[in-house]
Amino acid sequence: MTAPSSSLASRRGALYPSHGTSAGALLRSLPQPALLLIFLILMGAPVLAVLAQAAPLWDRWAALFTPEMLQALRNTLVLGLLVSLLSAALAFLTAWAMSALGIAQNPLARTLSLVPFMGPPYLMSMGWIMFMDPNGYMSHLAPALAGLSGPFFSLWGLVLIMALHLFPISLIAMLQAIETVRIRYDPPARAHGATLSYRILRVWLPVMAPGLLGATMLVFVKTIGEFGAPLVFGSMVQFPVLTTAIYLKMTNWPIDFGAAAQLSTLLLLVVFLVWYGNDLYQRRTRLVQDSGTSAHRAAPPSLAVRYLAALGLGGIGLLSLAIPMGSLLVTSLLRIEGDGAVLRNLSLAHYAAIFAAGGVAGQALLSSLRLALLAATAALLLSLALAVAARFLPSRLVHWTEWLGLLPNAIPDVLLAIGLILFWNARWLPFTPYDTSGMLAVGFVIVLFPFCFTYVRTALFRLPATTWDAARVHQGGRLTIARRIVLPLLAPGMVAGWTMVFAVAMRDLVVPMLLSPPNSTLVSTYIYGQYLQGSLPDAAALAVVTLLVTVVLLAAVQWWSLRSRSRGAML
Repeated sequence: MTAPSSSLASRRGALYPSHGTSAGALLRSLPQPALLLIFLILMGAPVLAVLAQAAPLWDRWAALFTPEMLQALRNTLVLGLLVSLLSAALAFLTAWAMSALGIAQNPLARTLSLVPFMGPPYLMSMGWIMFMDPNGYMSHLAPALAGLSGPFFSLWGLVLIMALHLFPISLIAMLQAIETVRIRYDPPARAHGATLSYRILRVWLPVMAPGLLGATMLVFVKTIGEFGAPLVFGSMVQFPVLTTAIYLKMTNWPIDFGAAAQLSTLLLLVVFLVWYGNDLYQRRTRLVQDSGTSAHRAAPPSLAVRYLAALGLGGIGLLSLAIPMGSLLVTSLLRIEGDGAVLRNLSLAHYAAIFAAGGVAGQALLSSLRLALLAATAALLLSLALAVAARFLPSRLVHWTEWLGLLPNAIPDVLLAIGLILFWNARWLPFTPYDTSGMLAVGFVIVLFPFCFTYVRTALFRLPATTWDAARVHQGGRLTIARRIVLPLLAPGMVAGWTMVFAVAMRDLVVPMLLSPPNSTLVSTYIYGQYLQGSLPDAAALAVVTLLVTVVLLAAVQWWSLRSRSRGAML
């Protein structure tokens, strides 16, 4: 009995170091209440500020529900439902095609499948508008399809653009579910003579439904909280939603922060009801995903199926990336927009203007780079502190801090931005970063923190307890363990989290539109301003540069991650 007890004590000591060790003293000195207070100020206070602003106006609720606001509410719900359904269909098609081609578990293929999510919806909307305009690129490339322009500039075009952006969220859950069914559950069903319809209804759907529904609910929440695509494309087709109605309340005279807070509260109520319904379903579902039985060898797909899968992936890539990004690229090269995409009219003049000394576009790019670097680094440090506390000092305070850290993932960005305005303009505050670049950095950190924290927390919790056991056996000091063992193992997750925050902050629209101080221009606000003024080549050129920075960064991170994995496998 002695040996097992000693092993258990050693393992517990690795997880919760004692007061006598330097590492244990450091971990136990972490101020958990201070960490909770930081996240209360960052994430909790803006939401409470919105609720506090809306609560005293209960007598104005009836006046708020004008026919225009009711129409915006109906449009929001319809848009969320349609985008969720189309995203699920696109995710299923992509996951099935990747599984049929045998690349479902390939790290590079998975990374490429997430690229459409990295393209900002407002830029994708601009690209599609340039392509589908009656005098756009489609009318020249495929005149026979020019009749599609009319139906596209409607609700269905907005649904397509947003679904092509958001379907990678459902794709992650769909890939896992399809691989599980195809390898573990479908072969026994086929061996017992089950028909295709029976397998779909009694095998595929029950296994895939819980994970897919959770991802679909997240797509729904992201859709009804989306601001960029409804602002660019929705305003063009006269399709108002709650987020654009909130923005108009805050920017059009007379400015009404109370009405904006009320509409934000209504949006928050819809989000809460969606998540509550999904939670009830998940709790009542008692499906065992993995019974522990051995996996079966899945039947290889036929050559015709593989060709069909490749065709499907090519079509999704064409719609989600090639058409909108290609339209932006061609437009950015036009010397004179009205002369068309002919060789004599192609020029790099708009790109030269970006990098010219003193240019507004260049200053916007530098400002966005600085803010993205600051926000990504701050989010990484906060994520590391919270992940360490969650791993080594689990407590009720840490649990609530984690909940606050992940709260922005379930709340529309526009609501958080309004909350930041209301909270940081309170008269009782001794100081405020409002009307400074610091306010933008705070907004980016709050909105994007869940991306970084998820990566860092997952990487830390995957480290086995034997990591610390081995380090202590070899008399490793605190700094040595952190520098030589822990940080290299955490580096992929930390770099991935930092990259996600940086990439999204570089092109985010809602935070700069609502929180930018006077005389401050970022990439997104410059692009949107040029688009409104009709200077499409200037807007497209900066959009291409921003997307190129994001793609190069993601490619570098993926190359580094694959190289690190190959080195680890060799060792």
